[in-house]
Amino acid sequence: MGHTDAPATERVARELVPVLRAEPGAVQRVWYEAVERHGAEPTALQVREVVQERTLVVLPPVVIEDAPLPEGQYRVIVADPPWRYGNTATRGAAEDHYPTMSLDELAALEVETRSAPDAHLYLWVTNGFLREGFDLITAWGFIYKTCLTWVKPQMGMGNYFRSSTEHVLFGVRGSMPIQDRGLMNWFEASRGKHSAKPDSFYDLVEKASRGPYLEMFARRRRLGWHSWGNEA
Repeated sequence: MGHTDAPATERVARELVPVLRAEPGAVQRVWYEAVERHGAEPTALQVREVVQERTLVVLPPVVIEDAPLPEGQYRVIVADPPWRYGNTATRGAAEDHYPTMSLDELAALEVETRSAPDAHLYLWVTNGFLREGFDLITAWGFIYKTCLTWVKPQMGMGNYFRSSTEHVLFGVRGSMPIQDRGLMNWFEASRGKHSAKPDSFYDLVEKASRGPYLEMFARRRRLGWHSWGNEA
């Protein structure tokens, strides 16, 4: 957990005791989330904040077979897939909200049938999962055009470099143009709670692309959007 003085380390450990009793396997994920938000050596108070949030938010698993995508066709689809990572240090909080899915399982979702003939896809990927993201865009019937980058002020985790960015692969089906050609392809915002994406991203999507809108693997509802996921 980093090099801290003994009293501070003991205080952090005490904050993790409730997690250890309730769900031993979640201790590491709580610590990673605290580090992502606050840097390499979060305080006991910062760790407590994450622990308290986890006790308040209990999300039932989504059973894909029992939760078909909403009916209709959408001109805009935003997806934040629960990628199946082999490394727990880079996996993040995906499995805390949804059972992780393989590329084949994600590709089998009926996204193409829910997409309008002219549509935009905004697909979230982390730095280590770009190749799978490109494959998924193709599997869902879109053509990759460009990407957006979320720049995070806080230092994150990483096996090589500290990851402070996430990317959104932008795919197009048909010939739907962008509504505002003055938009930049990056935005800066702090990390949200429980891996929630920043409001500035959704504002950008609404400026760029004309609805109706569908968000897959949603963690919260958004006015004017259809949502599919645990929180929806």
